[in-house]
Amino acid sequence: MRSRGGMATKHSGESGVPVLISGSAANQLNLASAFGSSMKPFIRSGAELVLEHVSPARIRPGDIIAYAALSGASVTHRVVKVFIKEKTLLFLTKGDNKSIPDPIVHQKQILGRVVKIDQTDIRTLFWRLVGQAAAWVSYGHYQVVEVLAKSPANRLRHRLERRGVIPKVKLRVLSDRTANLFSWGNRLSSCFDNLKLRWYKHTLALSGIRVSYSHAPSDEFMVAVWNEAFPGYETNCERFGRLVGPRSFFLVRQRTNLIAWAAVRTEEAIGSIDVIALGRKGWRIGGGRLLFYEMIRWFGKENVRQIFLNPHPVPMHPIGVPVTPLLATASEFGFEPIEISTEWSVTDGSYRVPLCQALPESIMIRDIVETDASALRTFFDKNGRSMEKYLSRAHDFSSERGGRILAVFLDGLIVGFSRLMPDERLESCEEITWAWALSKPSQKRGYFVRLLIDRAHQGRGIGTVLADRSFQALFKDGCREIRLVALKNETTDGFYKRFGFVEKGRFVRLKRRAVR
Repeated sequence: MRSRGGMATKHSGESGVPVLISGSAANQLNLASAFGSSMKPFIRSGAELVLEHVSPARIRPGDIIAYAALSGASVTHRVVKVFIKEKTLLFLTKGDNKSIPDPIVHQKQILGRVVKIDQTDIRTLFWRLVGQAAAWVSYGHYQVVEVLAKSPANRLRHRLERRGVIPKVKLRVLSDRTANLFSWGNRLSSCFDNLKLRWYKHTLALSGIRVSYSHAPSDEFMVAVWNEAFPGYETNCERFGRLVGPRSFFLVRQRTNLIAWAAVRTEEAIGSIDVIALGRKGWRIGGGRLLFYEMIRWFGKENVRQIFLNPHPVPMHPIGVPVTPLLATASEFGFEPIEISTEWSVTDGSYRVPLCQALPESIMIRDIVETDASALRTFFDKNGRSMEKYLSRAHDFSSERGGRILAVFLDGLIVGFSRLMPDERLESCEEITWAWALSKPSQKRGYFVRLLIDRAHQGRGIGTVLADRSFQALFKDGCREIRLVALKNETTDGFYKRFGFVEKGRFVRLKRRAVR
């Protein structure tokens, strides 16, 4: 079972809840809980894994290792090939039912080797042989697909497809569905799980628990469920009704009482689950599993290829992210973490200006105006980013709507971009996370929404100066607290700590493979 950014773990010798690990603290771990689906059916979701710290030189093809991905999260996959380059060991890993391997793993990334799955000791001769056979089959399947993809026959197939002679077929997807033995096992397991879920839905219906679909939010009852689900981000009906725009809702009721709800949307064959709100009772009676089951069926009818479970707040933990009921249930349905972000906060009293190198006099920082639209588009295109992703209103640069946009200009070109927003100018939940948008500020609050520096000008202090100018602008606008969310890694953490920011929580984003 795959754990891309997603292996649930426990701290060595600690009796606390499992956590998603990130960073060097993971080296202290010796117990993990499987999270994801890429190692099914060999490792089921929720299986308890025992890790051992081992020298990289002792790792062989067929072993299952946990390693820290470049994203800062963890992955537990099987080693299919070992290389030596410049006296350094490199490992090629792959989920058993995945069609392509992971990026090359360096020996310094390895966190441990799996030696036990639940009560099964996989160090025995039998399981070592099974692991080696699985690695040989998995890697062999990948090599065959690579050879076919580069063959003259495949180039001919592409030409015939472009001319419309034959229908378009994705070779990798086709081979994964037909020739990958582990993929067949995963599908059989999924069919069995689906039958169990159908029976589970039937038993819930007998006790008066049903799911309905609606386009109109029921403010008062949905707010009550929200406040119970996210006690650190309480809201009220006025704020909820103002910021939650029209979208699709799944409502779970026990007879007439609303006990859970979810907000979903689709865009260009991509599905998004923005909110799953359940109180203790909702989780206890299985409302979470029922919601996931109905939402995934609905996305399938909408011909969605991928589903994203957007950031939900989770509690802090010394070494990672606790595996909450939401994360555990999402794992059962094939969702895998792809991003772990940190929530940062600073007040006007604790803010400090970090030291940075002097910038050239030709650099200017100012608010952008409509005549800068072309230069801004060029800046985003040059850095491989979508302008629409960073600006929900790409055509409207008025500071009276959607907050302020600051840019760094060098010789007439934009080399840095930031977006900031006082709370009273918030118009929807599209700008920032729902948790932030809906929570009632205890003091005047500002949000630092975006920061992007041109790749060619990073490391020159431009980001520090632009961030400081943005923070100062929010304080000048009357904000007493500034909040932001940034991907979890050592570089980003160090950057914001220099300004006096402190960690308040974590957010996790997950993704599910194509709906089948």
